[in-house]
Amino acid sequence: MTDNLASLVFIALGEASMCWSSIDKAGTFESSRCADIGRRLVSEINSVLKPRTSEEILSAGLQHTTPQACNAAYPGTGPVVIGGTAGVA
Repeated sequence: MTDNLASLVFIALGEASMCWSSIDKAGTFESSRCADIGRRLVSEINSVLKPRTSEEILSAGLQHTTPQACNAAYPGTGPVVIGGTAGVA
């Protein structure tokens, strides 16, 4: 993930922390807990956006599917090549 996207995640968390009808009665903001949530979210986003290798595709049990099925399973990662033929989503 780019630093820009990670920054956007943390900016959004900061904005969300202010979504109280009475901010003065909201209590103490735990910034370290918010940072933990942000790091977990960034990690999850990275795992979703991570390009898939052919080894990962094979280990996921997709070796007997068509290139089109692989492309549908992993949209946005580019065409999957199986046996020298690029599948088109």
